[in-house]
Amino acid sequence: KVVVVVRDITFQKRNEEKIRRLAYFDTLTGLPNRQSFLERLDHELLRARRTNHRMALLFLDLDHFKRINDTLGHSAGDCLLQTIAERLQERLRAGAFISRPALDESGLHFARLGGDEFTVVLPDVDTAENVCAVAQRVLSLLGQPVLIGEQEITVTSSIGIALFPDDGEDAATLLKHADTAMYYAKEQGRNNWQLYHQSLTTQTT
Repeated sequence: KVVVVVRDITFQKRNEEKIRRLAYFDTLTGLPNRQSFLERLDHELLRARRTNHRMALLFLDLDHFKRINDTLGHSAGDCLLQTIAERLQERLRAGAFISRPALDESGLHFARLGGDEFTVVLPDVDTAENVCAVAQRVLSLLGQPVLIGEQEITVTSSIGIALFPDDGEDAATLLKHADTAMYYAKEQGRNNWQLYHQSLTTQTT
């Protein structure tokens, strides 16, 4: 006698996928969240050490974002964040700046850490100049006007850049130094990028 038990696991699979998305992706923008970003950064750091390659972390913050929320409302702010995420994913391409072996995972890695803070991980960078070219491209992309309802909004961003291994050999240090460089960019008048250097940490301690 043979007993065949058939179970439909579609619902279970859907639930598992939903839980995974909630754990690793930002619900507003669909970008990877902080948890996902930290895991990806650790993965790229391991690979960079193994292959003896440099990599970079861009930490970007929108300028005067609170003013948009206060004057136009949080729904307008949410719409702006979604547009920023779309521009990063759809219009910023690694191939224009970075050469990587064809068999490797290609592309830049984006994440929204929370609020109006975003990160970009650049694997296998050859020079700081390549990284700065990406940062300049981000500034140009995000500086283009956004139409929200019938209102046109222009927002700028400030970007801090930390390089591996020059500015740190672990995720926490790189993130801290990129954040420090971002605040320095704000001090320099916003709408610019700044490379981290040791003197910035000296200034803040």
